[in-house]
Amino acid sequence: MLSSSSTLVPHPSFSSTFLPSDILEEIFDHLEVEYENDPSGLLSTLYSCAYVNRNFCKNVIPYIWRKPFYSRKNGLNFTKQKSQKSAKKSE
Repeated sequence: MLSSSSTLVPHPSFSSTFLPSDILEEIFDHLEVEYENDPSGLLSTLYSCAYVNRNFCKNVIPYIWRKPFYSRKNGLNFTKQKSQKSAKKSE
């Protein structure tokens, strides 16, 4: 048991947000399976991963560019409906 005066110090060469590339690839592969029917959700999640740190960004870019274009039909309909609702509110 740790006393209140003891402090855990991380190893200087290992950051808490650093994960090896092979682990990140497994995570991103899992996300692709998880979001198989929601390409816009996948891209949104992958973009969020790019903002974690440089290591995540470097490893997620190939996944983002794997399918840079997707059917935006549902996304555009949602955006159109949302803009119509905001226009009605402002009237």
